[in-house]
Parts: sequence; structure tokens; C-alpha cells
Amino acid sequence: MMKSSEWLTQFRQSFPDCSDISDLSEIMIAVIRADASPDIGGGHIMRCLALAEVLIRQGWSVALACSPETVPTISALNISDLDLFVLDNPKNEAADLRNRWPSGIDWLIVDHYHRDSKFEESCRPWAKNILVIDDLVNRPHDCDLLINPNLSVTENDYKNLAPLRCRYLFGPNYALLRSEFSKIRPTTIAKRTHDLKQILVSFGLTDPINASAKIVQSISVSGLDLSVLVLATDTSPFKDQIVATTSKLADGTVIFNSTDMANHLVHCDLVIGAAGSSSWERCCLGVPSILVHIADNQIQVARALSEAGAVLYLGAADSLSDSYFAAQLQELKQQPEILESLSKAAYRICDGRGSYRVAMELAPEFDANGKAITLRPASLDDGKLMLEWQNSPGTRQFSRNPQLIETKNHFSWLDKKLDDYRCLFNMVLRNGVPVGVLRLELLDQEIEKNIPVYEISIVTAPEFTGQGVGQAALSLGRRLIPEGMLLGEVMKDNLPSNALFKRAGFSLTDLGYLAAPLETRQAST
Repeated sequence: MMKSSEWLTQFRQSFPDCSDISDLSEIMIAVIRADASPDIGGGHIMRCLALAEVLIRQGWSVALACSPETVPTISALNISDLDLFVLDNPKNEAADLRNRWPSGIDWLIVDHYHRDSKFEESCRPWAKNILVIDDLVNRPHDCDLLINPNLSVTENDYKNLAPLRCRYLFGPNYALLRSEFSKIRPTTIAKRTHDLKQILVSFGLTDPINASAKIVQSISVSGLDLSVLVLATDTSPFKDQIVATTSKLADGTVIFNSTDMANHLVHCDLVIGAAGSSSWERCCLGVPSILVHIADNQIQVARALSEAGAVLYLGAADSLSDSYFAAQLQELKQQPEILESLSKAAYRICDGRGSYRVAMELAPEFDANGKAITLRPASLDDGKLMLEWQNSPGTRQFSRNPQLIETKNHFSWLDKKLDDYRCLFNMVLRNGVPVGVLRLELLDQEIEKNIPVYEISIVTAPEFTGQGVGQAALSLGRRLIPEGMLLGEVMKDNLPSNALFKRAGFSLTDLGYLAAPLETRQAST
């Protein structure tokens, strides 16, 4: 056993800047088919870029196949190591893609409202697997994996729209967010106050009805002393009107083409916007929101978030009166407990690690029998199975408290853990079937500045111990939190668990078993 100080010295020498995950035995290839334009917005591209970022860090070769309009619309497309392939003939897309990658690819990722099963089927000869990202449930697909990040969606919704072999990833914890959101989530939520002083107005890349200027006008009617930041694009036909309306406020600022949404969300007390993909960014950081819709396809998301208590949904932006909106702001100013309630409900919905979870599905770990091991977020519905495993003789023997756990106490504890934004509670799946639990809890202690430390708790179903499930799960835990150190405490006489952590690449120190971060170190915001 080495002292933690010795391990830290070794860590600094071996990983002076930490290292990116690049341990795939052979390079995996993914091609993303998505577009952006002033008319359709940039949400599809931005969420695909979030997934591309993770895959590239894990050693993948990733390309974006897009329309000519996309590149000038999205400034973030200068991302390093992302191959761009511009498609200028929609009638020959599948053929052009096949000619570009004649040897085939591992995954085709389709995020496009105007592509369906016909396009996907035409790509089958050169794409081994197809992932579809969808949030409309309005067209058929020929895919192996489908992501819908919306609330309350079920497999039954896709009963006649996807093949029987298709696997599904549903809910906001599979929303594809850039890594900075999950990294700053714990500190942002911990520091958040609920006194309404700073408002962020953001309607994304497109704002066809000039909702931004309308909302700013409504804010001015409230008479409240507020600092207002408006995010817009310099290609907006309403650019001058947005600037003119905002300039009438005592403290109003307009920023065009901002690429720092995470930082803006950290410093605001309330966001006013539409119910697009940015809703999950706000939820991740626990930002209270007022939502209005500027397109019909936003209504379902807005209503679901409202029913979950995470937003105030006020209906269509173009039918909202200044006086009504101003009254809502005045109530929030007078009753900060409403902002607090919105914040708590929001951060329970999305933890921001969907990109990492999807990357695991595209390239899972494997147990000793070659079965795919993945993780999914745990829920109260898993409580009975967890309790059964926790109370098994082998598990209790090496637990801090060897006494059997009572059902009532277990579910009370589980409910609190699932609500804790510092805890990532996962079910370990073997070919989609639960076979274990992996819990990762953020600790207050720091071993190296700006690198978080998460404590590991792992339980494997008794019938699957000794089959490599635990080792695969630990590897997935590192991939889920690649920016953090992982710490596991194991009793000396628990020989199987000691062997497990050693096989998984952890080093035994006076603090316990430690594993270094997998990704490049980044300072906390």
C-alpha cells in the first residue's frame, strides 16, 4: 500500500496533463448525418457535436455529413478532429456517403427531421449499425438504437415506427449535452441562490417571431430592477430591434453568437426561452425557467417540464400579454421559494451525462463471456432488486454494516440518493438485463486541485460474480466520469473485491483504491 501523497506524485508524473481516453483496440468510425440552417435551427448539430466530442476523446474517427448551409450557420464546427463532408445533392446522399466510406463504418448517426427509414435502409450496405436521434415520434425508422430525450416517451410510442430489434434510450438523462455542463453541475447547483436579480433571454439559433424583443419589452413593464442578458445571432432579421428594445432597460445587454452558454447559465437566476434541446442544459444546472413556445413541436416538451414542476410554461410567445408576463416576474421576485422549487425539480430531471451514456452503448465493455455490459440510471423501480442483492450473504459479509437492511429503510435511503445531485446511481446491465449496481458519489475532499473525487460502491448479483461484470462496470464508471478520480474502500479480508479493483487498474493507497481521471484536466468554473 502506498501513501496517497506518493500516489499523487506518481499520478502527476505519469499524467502531467492527464490523458484522453484512446484505448480502443481499433479505431471505430462514426458518421453523423445532421443539418443546421437559419430556418431549422442548430439544435441537431449542437447535440451531435456533444456526442462527437466524447467519441473523439475515446479514440473514434468521427465525421459530420451535412448540407452546405450548415457550416456557415454553426461556428462551433471548427471543432478539432471532426471531419466535415458537405452533401450538395440530396437525391444521391446515400450513394455519396457510400462512395466516401467504401470500406464501411461502425455507426451511422442520424439526427434529421427529414430523414426516415427509406434513407436509413439505403445506408445499410455500408453502415454496420444505425443510431437515430428523434424527439418527434412521427415517422418510421430502420435503426438498431434510438434515442428520444423527452419525458414520458415509451417503447409503445414507437410500436409501428421502429423494428423489433431496436434498442431504446429514453429520457433527459440521455440528452446529448456538451461535457462542460456535467462538469460544473455540482458546484453550480450548490452555489445557486434564489433571489431574482439576473435574467437570461435566449431563444436559440432561430427566433422567427422575434420573441426575444417581445420578452424584453414585457420585462420592462414589470418595473423590477433586473439585469437582463439577451443572446441572439447576428444573422437575425430582428437584430436591430432586439438591440433597440434591450437598450431601453436600465441594465440590458445583447450578446451575439455566444459560444459560452454554460457560463451564462451559471450566472443567471432565471432563463426565459423556448422548449428546445437547450431545456436539458438548464435542467442539468438547476436553472429556473419560464418557457414559451415559438413552434408547435415545442409544446409537448414544455407541458411535460411544467407537469414535472421544473418550469413555468406560459403558452405561445406571440399571444402572451406584457402585463401577464410582468405579473409572473413580480411573483417570482416576491416569492423566491418558487424559484427554489423550480430549480430542484429541474436538476432532478437531467444530470448532463447523456453523451457519455450513449458512447457506452455504441462501444460497451464486455464480461468474461463476451456479453455487453452497460449502465443506465437507476430508479425506485429497481429498489426491490437492489435490496435482494444487498441482503445476499456475500454482500452483507463485507459491508460496513453487516446487518440485514429493512425494506422501509432501504427505500427511504434510495429515494434520497436518487434526489442527490452529487450521486450518480446506476444499474449495471448485461445484454440489457440488470446484474448489478454502481453508485458514484462526489466527495468534498480534493486530492489534486480542480479534479473531483467520487467514491465507488459496487454490488454484483450473486449469480454473476466472478464473471468479469464488476471489472467492466468499474471501467464504465471511469468513462461516465472521465474528468474525476475514483476512490473505492475495500475491507482487507474481502479478497475478491481487492482483486477486482487491482484488475481494473486502481492503485491501493492509504485512502483506498484510487484511479486517475481518463480525460484532460479542466479547471472548474
